[in-house]
Amino acid sequence: MPLDHYGVAIGDLIRFYRDPPDSFGRWFHGHVEISTPSGMWTSALDVDTPTGLGISYRLSGNLTPADLGPVASLPDGFHLLPSSPASGAIDYLRSAFLQDNFLWFLKANAVGLPRSPQPLPPKWPPPTAMKPKPPAHEVLQQRFLNSMHRFDYWLPKAIPLHIRPWLRSDGNNALTALEAELVGNRKVYLFGERFDTGQGVHDVHQNQGDPAGSQWWDDNGIWQDGAVAVQREDATLFLWQVRFNSQATKTDNAGHPA
Repeated sequence: MPLDHYGVAIGDLIRFYRDPPDSFGRWFHGHVEISTPSGMWTSALDVDTPTGLGISYRLSGNLTPADLGPVASLPDGFHLLPSSPASGAIDYLRSAFLQDNFLWFLKANAVGLPRSPQPLPPKWPPPTAMKPKPPAHEVLQQRFLNSMHRFDYWLPKAIPLHIRPWLRSDGNNALTALEAELVGNRKVYLFGERFDTGQGVHDVHQNQGDPAGSQWWDDNGIWQDGAVAVQREDATLFLWQVRFNSQATKTDNAGHPA
């Protein structure tokens, strides 16, 4: 079944930190802590896996709080969000403000992703296993996508030429990109599933499109994706998205791969 306690925690930034790196300098999680009227809320942010499955991240730097809909007017604290567009819930594949339009007519919200979802690994390797180095063509592709990302940041929002590519996470770069936006800003929105115990949010990533046979198949659902939004001092908004490369980019009304 879809996530039972999907919502958003809103508050002022306390700190950002990373888990201790593994033997090869990779981080599997980052953490953002915020202050709310009920006390501190934390989050667990997935940016790498020990399986080599692969994670991608996406950055939006030219948004406004109005893009969050009714969520922007909620007070600090945690709020459950019904899985519908009217609640302010996020859906990577359906939220209008996350769909790139090239000259108004070409949808481009999957730029940088594999043409088909990456298959699940047959077994879990040891956490200390060294990942193989990506082939040269993938390195060049990532450099091109990073250049595209920087160009998109430079363009004013009014220009209809925005393509926000998905970038490959190496367990470091995704957290560095988020940390850079947290510095000097205060208000943070943490979208995801509330912890069963304690004050925190996890599943801060895409929560639909997991393939049949995956342990997360039953969690698939629409309008329940996780993200981190940072409201800047100049009233603009930054949004950080994460997805596993095994997840589909097209889903049915149940959130399963279409």
